[in-house]
Amino acid sequence: SLNQGLKLFKKAIALDEKDHTSHSFLLFYSNYCPNHTSEKIFSYYQQFDNKFGLPLRKEWQPFTPIKKPKKKLKIGYVSPDFRNHSMKGFLKPVLANHNHEHFEIYAFAELSKEDHVTKQYQSYVDHWIPTQNLTDQKMVQKIRDLEIDILVDLAGHTKNNRLLVFARKPAPVSISWLGYGYTTGLTAIDYFLTDKVMVPTESEHFYSEQPWRLNNYGF
Repeated sequence: SLNQGLKLFKKAIALDEKDHTSHSFLLFYSNYCPNHTSEKIFSYYQQFDNKFGLPLRKEWQPFTPIKKPKKKLKIGYVSPDFRNHSMKGFLKPVLANHNHEHFEIYAFAELSKEDHVTKQYQSYVDHWIPTQNLTDQKMVQKIRDLEIDILVDLAGHTKNNRLLVFARKPAPVSISWLGYGYTTGLTAIDYFLTDKVMVPTESEHFYSEQPWRLNNYGF
C-alpha cells in the first residue's frame, strides 16, 4: 500500500540522511496519498528543501551583470528523458520549433543509454551536453561557464533528476516544467511553468516556486 511504501522510504531516509534519492521517492509517492492533506504533503517538500536545498545556498555566486542585450538568450534543458519516453509527445514539439535566431538551445542529458529518439532531440538543439559523468559541482560550473540564462528542470523528483544542481543556483533564472506533476520544493527554483488546471487559484502557497500559468495549458 502507499502508506506502507511511505513508511519504508522514511526508514531508508532515517538510515542514510544524506541520501536525497530516497527522499525524492518519498515525495513522489506522497503525491498519491488520499489520506494526506495538501499541507501534509507540502511539508515533506519543505523538509527536502531544508535538508538538501537551503544548505547549498552557501555555494551560490553572483552573476556577471549584462552590460548590453544579448543577441541570443541561452536556454538549457536538463533531463534524464531525452529518449523514447512518454514525455516526448510534449517536449519534442517545443524543441523542434524553437526560434534559433533569438535563442541558443542547450540540452543537458543525464542519459546512460541513447536511442533513436535521442538522435531526434540532438538534431533540435544547438549544443548537446552529456551529464551522467559530471558531479553536481562540475555540472554547476559548466552551466556557469556557458553563461546559461534560463535553466529548465524537466524531471522534478523522478528518477535520475539533477535537482541538487538547481539548488546551487547555476543560472540567473530557473524553471521546473513538464516532467513532474507538482512542486520540486526547492526555493532555489524561480518558476513552475503550469496552467490554471494544474495550479488552481489560491493553491499557490503549496508551491515553493512561483507558479507561472500559460493561457493555453502547460502541457
